[in-house]
Amino acid sequence: MSEDPFLSDEEEVYMNVRSAEEEPVDISSLRSDLQRFQEEDVVQEALKNNVDLSVYGNQIEKELDHFTSVSVQDYIRESKNSATLHLDVEDCISILNEMESIMTKYQKDLDVAVLGIRNLQVESDTIAMRVKNRKCVASVIHDVVSHLTLQPSTVNCLISGEMNDAFFSELQKFSGVLDYVDCVDVDDATMLKRSGIKAIESIRVDMNILKLHCGNRVRDAVFRKIAEISKDSNIEMFQKEVILKLKTGVLFLQRHLPQYYQEVEAKYAAVMKKVVLDIFSEYYGALSKRLFEVGGAEDLIVTPKPKSLLKKRGKMVSPYQTAVFTLGDRHSVVDFMGAEPLLPSILASEGRFVSFPELFRSVQQHLIACALAEFEFEVQFFNVEDSALFIDVFGGACELLHLGAVEWIRGSYDIVGMLLFCVLLQGAVERLAKEGVPILQEFFLNLRAKSMFRFKELLALQVRSVKAVPVQPKNLEVDGEVHPSIRNYAELSCAVYVIGHSYESLVSRELWAEGMEALALEMVNLLMKLASCVRENKRPSFILSCCLYVAEVYESRHVTVENEFMKLYEDRLRLYVEEMLAKLFAPLVGLVDKYGDRKSGVAFSTTESKNIQKYNAGWREALRAANERIRGDFKYHTIAVFNLFASEVTSYHSRFVQLLQGTPFAKDVVPLQTFVGEVMRYRSEYESGVMGSVASSV
Repeated sequence: MSEDPFLSDEEEVYMNVRSAEEEPVDISSLRSDLQRFQEEDVVQEALKNNVDLSVYGNQIEKELDHFTSVSVQDYIRESKNSATLHLDVEDCISILNEMESIMTKYQKDLDVAVLGIRNLQVESDTIAMRVKNRKCVASVIHDVVSHLTLQPSTVNCLISGEMNDAFFSELQKFSGVLDYVDCVDVDDATMLKRSGIKAIESIRVDMNILKLHCGNRVRDAVFRKIAEISKDSNIEMFQKEVILKLKTGVLFLQRHLPQYYQEVEAKYAAVMKKVVLDIFSEYYGALSKRLFEVGGAEDLIVTPKPKSLLKKRGKMVSPYQTAVFTLGDRHSVVDFMGAEPLLPSILASEGRFVSFPELFRSVQQHLIACALAEFEFEVQFFNVEDSALFIDVFGGACELLHLGAVEWIRGSYDIVGMLLFCVLLQGAVERLAKEGVPILQEFFLNLRAKSMFRFKELLALQVRSVKAVPVQPKNLEVDGEVHPSIRNYAELSCAVYVIGHSYESLVSRELWAEGMEALALEMVNLLMKLASCVRENKRPSFILSCCLYVAEVYESRHVTVENEFMKLYEDRLRLYVEEMLAKLFAPLVGLVDKYGDRKSGVAFSTTESKNIQKYNAGWREALRAANERIRGDFKYHTIAVFNLFASEVTSYHSRFVQLLQGTPFAKDVVPLQTFVGEVMRYRSEYESGVMGSVASSV
């Protein structure tokens, strides 16, 4: 290889060596290695310090020799320690071998002990299973024995003992035994299980014999007690204090001898049905003797001829006679719906007669009280959940009362009494619903439907009678006073409105509202027909007088009514007041109407000035004249006329005072306070005698 002029001395030496070894040399790789070598920190440090590498290499070689010597000495020392450690390990292995021998022997002994324990555990489980089985068998046997065992004292008491609390206590125990024997109230699995118990089958015949004996004793005892019930006895007290003591026996029959139970139930129903029927037949018959009928077929709002307003049964005369359309205090039959029933003997001693609603209120109260007590007894004694037995017991009495009520409903023309009767029946229905008992509601609802239908019939009859009046009703004897037909309408409508509003929770508005609207409309037409029979100049006051009478009747009962008749009343009343103001207060009305709501500064004409002076001078006389005219024209509800007049004239005078402000007449105008004081003075006269004539009659 030729020399390369670009190689350093070290590179050249290295290349010569490589050439001698006949190995190919990668010059680029060598350069990289040398470059990395030069970049080492030690080489850089040496180059910076101009260290001689040969000297530095010798120093390093010496240090390596030193450390090599030290390492050899450490190795020799550790070799000795390793030899000692090896001997110790061999000793430990020997000891472990001995321990293994001992543990192997112990393991064999332990395996033998474990095997023994397992055998003991298996034997213990077997013994525990046997004990458990024995306990189960003992429990079953104890259960069977405890349920099937009857003490001799129990048997003796049931067969021949006195029927007292001790007897029924033993009977209850015997009932439990029969429940077990007959598998009462158990599932199919339990029934199948008990069917295999021979002890039960062996005593079943004896149990049945004893059961029949007890059933006969109980049934006969109940029969004897039921036979003692009579209409003259206190049935409710007898049931609670005597018959209910046999309750346990009847429940025994119901559970184990259903046929005997049905016989007892049938016997009780037969006896009580007759007793209840006798009680209410006698009571209803006695009250019927003190009954007077209100009204008849001829009792219509429009009556062509004067007649008695009371149709009495036979020659009966009642001190409590009442007109057919008048409410009076008849609504007290609803207010005291829950009061004690009337006693016929007391009514006879007082010579008092009652209307049918009063009669039925007493019967209804008596019926509900007896029915609630009876149903409660039946639930406790017979353990029933429905009303079948109750219907059987009270069916005859209810039929009797139903027939009596229906007879009155169909034949009565007492329209006010019919409406009160509807309220009574609804009150009974709601009372029973509140009690939560399934009895009598259908009975009362049936009667209510019939009475409501009859009330609508009677109301329609009155409407037709009014509508049938001819255009020229000459046979009605119209004399200028409030006509009897108007009085009848006022009383009837007031009665219906009072009942409808006062007892709105018990009577539906649909029952009467539509009919009363139709009646009011026909009464307006009738009033116009009646007015045609009066002299023309008297017609307005006649119409208003009739309207005032009706309004006063309503006012006396504190009832507010809105219908066509009251609209006519309001229109006629306002028209009358306006005409009176126009006549008696012409200067005042003329000025105020002309200038409207102007406040002041008005320039009045000469005529208007004279009218102002005329009014200021004569306002007191005008008030007096208005008061006298109202009193002269009307007899009824005059306070309503004066109130509207006072309101209107005061309003006119107030605007009149404002109108004169800023004019020469302002100093002479009557102060509003003075004017109002004079008006109130007259009004106090009306308040002292308000509604005297109508209120006393209504």
